[in-house]
Amino acid sequence: MEEDDYVVKSGIDTSELIVISRKININNLKEENSYLKCNLQENVTKLNEVLK
Repeated sequence: MEEDDYVVKSGIDTSELIVISRKININNLKEENSYLKCNLQENVTKLNEVLK
């Protein structure tokens, strides 16, 4: 890579920003996963009631 391929801004550590954004994305995924599990359980319960 050439030196011109990098953008440098004073006071910002881009590697740290990437780690923070990944943590946020992981937390969002955990929340979404929990929400989907609840919905799945509700749907399974409804299906079982209908099949009785």
